[in-house]
Amino acid sequence: MLFPSFESILSQGSLIFIFILMLSNGFFSFPSSQLLYITVGFFVAQGKIAFLPAVILGALGNTIGNYALYLVTSKYGEKTAKKFLPIKDDMFEALKETFKEKSLFYLAIGKMTPSLKVVIPILAGIAKTHKQLTLLVFLVTSTIWATVFLSLGIFFGKSFSLGVYGVIMGAIGLLVALYFTTILQKKIEQKGGRKNTHQK
Repeated sequence: MLFPSFESILSQGSLIFIFILMLSNGFFSFPSSQLLYITVGFFVAQGKIAFLPAVILGALGNTIGNYALYLVTSKYGEKTAKKFLPIKDDMFEALKETFKEKSLFYLAIGKMTPSLKVVIPILAGIAKTHKQLTLLVFLVTSTIWATVFLSLGIFFGKSFSLGVYGVIMGAIGLLVALYFTTILQKKIEQKGGRKNTHQK
């Protein structure tokens, strides 16, 4: 299990370890940020790690990882992005346009949704969202995420049920994903209708 491996290092108050792991999470989506922060929160409650530095370093690590992934995707274009997102071309184009139109809203919502947060930097990259705005959203949402899950670890510690959490967050993620899919499908249908009108 990951918990004991975290525990052996985190029990010594290694803040750099938190930064490195959240940097990896931001770019590779590994390890689980939820599990890491809850574990860290357990040691915050024991007085072995300070809360504020853990939030700051965790959020910074995640932000840097996310922003690096965003820059890589933005630079190397859609071919690279399509390897991460194996969806049809019309859905891909609709997704790109949607992010361009409401980048702040979708960036923020996506980053706070477990099932979507891992692909948000990629979507932002292909949509070429505003760099400074994207970085700010990553930083704010990463800080909120760190604060929430560290707090859960402080109050519930090892007794926190990741299974129950997984079911709840999975359901929320599914609803958000369905919402995005509905919006994208409507956009595709509208584009198809406009094409037919022009052809006539």
